[in-house]
Amino acid sequence: MHLLQLNQVETVFALLYNGISKTIANNGSSTFNTSGTGIVRVYVLSTSLTLAPGDIFIRIKYQIGEKYMKFDHKRLLAFLFVFVGYVFATIIGLIIFSYFRDLQYHPILAIFLADIGMTIFIYIIGLFVNNASMYDPYWSVIPMLYGLLYMFGYRDYSITTILINIVIALWSLRLTANWMYTFKTIKKQDWRYDYLKEKSGPFYPVVNLFGIHLIPTLFEFGALLPVLFVFAKAPQFNMLMIVGVVISLLGVLLELVADIQMQRFRNHNNNPRALIRDGLWKYSRHPNYLGEITFWWGLFAIAIVALPSMWYLVFGPIAMTLMFLVISIPMAEQRYARIKDGFSQYVEETRMLFPLPKK
Repeated sequence: MHLLQLNQVETVFALLYNGISKTIANNGSSTFNTSGTGIVRVYVLSTSLTLAPGDIFIRIKYQIGEKYMKFDHKRLLAFLFVFVGYVFATIIGLIIFSYFRDLQYHPILAIFLADIGMTIFIYIIGLFVNNASMYDPYWSVIPMLYGLLYMFGYRDYSITTILINIVIALWSLRLTANWMYTFKTIKKQDWRYDYLKEKSGPFYPVVNLFGIHLIPTLFEFGALLPVLFVFAKAPQFNMLMIVGVVISLLGVLLELVADIQMQRFRNHNNNPRALIRDGLWKYSRHPNYLGEITFWWGLFAIAIVALPSMWYLVFGPIAMTLMFLVISIPMAEQRYARIKDGFSQYVEETRMLFPLPKK
C-alpha cells in the first residue's frame, strides 16, 4: 500500500500503478491510496476525471481553451520504438557522413550517401514490423538534420545558415507534430502503402524499397539541393532572401491551418463518409499540399537570391511539385471518390489547390 498526498496548485499530478482505476477530483488537497506493481504512469489533470488502467491524460493549455489528449501505454511503446529506430538511423547517418567527409568527399555527396543509408535502415525496420509507415516521420525530420549537420559540423553560424535552419525547423516541427497527433499504433499502415501492396502483389518488396522509401528520399534531397549549395558555398546574407523566407513560412502556415481544421473536423464528426468543406477546405481540395509545395518553392527562392548561377537547381522544386500533382493528389482523390459522399460535387465546386472561389 502506497499513500500519496496530492496538493492542488493549478493541476493535479498523480502517480498510478498498473491495475488502478480511480477518479480524482480537482478540489484541493486530497489523499489517495494505491497498491499493486508495475510501471508507474503520470496523470496531469485539472478537472474531475475517471482514469482507466493504462490511460494517460495530458493537459495542454491554450489561450483559447484547454485540450486533453489521451494515450494508452501501447501507443507510448510504439512512439518509443519509432524514436529509438530513428536514433539508430541518425547514428548510422552520422557515421556514414563522417566517413566520407574524412575521405574529402564533397559535403553534399557525403550527406546524400548518409541519406541513402538512413533510408535503407528505416526500410529494414519497417520490414521487421511489417509496416512501411516507419518511413513517414523521415520526410519531416531529415531536412532539419541536414541543416544542423552543416551548421555545427562546419561551424557555420552565418545569418544565412541560421535563417534557413529556422525556416526548415518550423516546417519540420509542424509536420512531425501532425504525424505524432495522428499516429495510433505501429500496426497501422498508411492507406497508400496498403493500396500499393494490393496492386503490386509479389513485387511489393521492390515497390516498398524504391517507391515508398528511396524515390521519396531522392525527391526530397533534390528539393533540398538549392539550400544545401547555399550551405556549402556560404554566400553573404542578402535582404531579398526574406522574400523566400516569407514564401516558405506562408506554406508552413497554410499546412498548419489546414491540419488544425481537418483534425477539428474529424474530432467533431462521427460520419466517416463526411467531407470537410469548411475553412481553407471550402476553397481548396488540398490546402495542405498547396502549403507543402509553397514551402519548397520558398526555399528555392532563398537559394536563387543567394546563388543566382545555380538556377538550374530549379528541377528540385519542379520535381517535388510534380510528385504531388501526378502521384499524391490523384491517389488521394481516387480514394475520396470511393469513400466520401458528395466528392464529385466537391470537385466541381472547389479548386484543386489554390484557395480561390470558383465562378
